[in-house]
Amino acid sequence: AYQVGVASDEAWWPAVMRSWRSEGACRAMHPEKGRLGFALQRLSPFSAGAAAQEWEHLKALWDKSWGRRPKDTRPALVGAYRIQNKGLLTGFAAARQAMLAKLSPDNFADGCGREGELSVELLWHGTKQAGALVDICGEGFDRACAATCAYGKGCYFAANADFADQYACAVHVPGEGDVDG
Repeated sequence: AYQVGVASDEAWWPAVMRSWRSEGACRAMHPEKGRLGFALQRLSPFSAGAAAQEWEHLKALWDKSWGRRPKDTRPALVGAYRIQNKGLLTGFAAARQAMLAKLSPDNFADGCGREGELSVELLWHGTKQAGALVDICGEGFDRACAATCAYGKGCYFAANADFADQYACAVHVPGEGDVDG
């Protein structure tokens, strides 16, 4: 079993992440690289229990993120994988704490804290290289590996799935056939 060890039930985590199990997840395996440093959970319309609720939440986010694009022209969300990486989640929580410290009242001339201004949002990312997905899941986003950069070398994220989809590659979802990104 893979122990995530990050308290994702705190209110500042996005709602979909608060339902994640923190223990008992299965470590991902790669046919060439062997055991990987993160856990995967397959989500689909056929998920049961807590995973079914997570699927419904994710599906609602997906549907909402396509904006004004007509429903009959939107790609269908047929499956997803939840990736849980203990190191990346722990690092994210620590970076958030460091940001909160910089927003405390003693850092502002008016003596007013800005901690309430910090929020965590779920964003979409598309990558042109399916092989890069394992690296992103294991090590996080690396600006040095960025290839398609409209505004300089960096990692880009979008509030809307339709924008991120322009940068996504075609992938094979086991049991679902090829899905064009």
